[in-house]
Amino acid sequence: MGKVIIQHMDDARLRGEPTVGSDGRKYGSRIVGDEQEGPWIYINHLEPHRTVPPHSHTQDETIFIVEGELDLGNRVIGPGTVLYVEGGTEYGFTAGKDGVRFLNVRPGSAEFQMNGTTRDPRKEMGLKSD
Repeated sequence: MGKVIIQHMDDARLRGEPTVGSDGRKYGSRIVGDEQEGPWIYINHLEPHRTVPPHSHTQDETIFIVEGELDLGNRVIGPGTVLYVEGGTEYGFTAGKDGVRFLNVRPGSAEFQMNGTTRDPRKEMGLKSD
């Protein structure tokens, strides 16, 4: 039988320490899944107007907006929207006026590339790399 993981996103383990926004709410990232072997499902909760600069990942990813909005420059997407981004594609966004909460699903571990620099978040978290 294959792997089955069932977990409510609010019960997922926090990645690092949450930040407290100017509105007093806690923001951060959680992970659902097997951190060593995958799948890698991140629950990201970003504070209002937070900008994520253009970057890319080495794996394809699917983003599902749970609440709030993302401004992708020429388009604003909200709850229920699914966004697919092919690995190696550069993109950036800004969280909406109420912030944004979204799921980010990748089939494997992914390096993060921005401004000519490559980072491996799994190594930074002390996990083995593929």
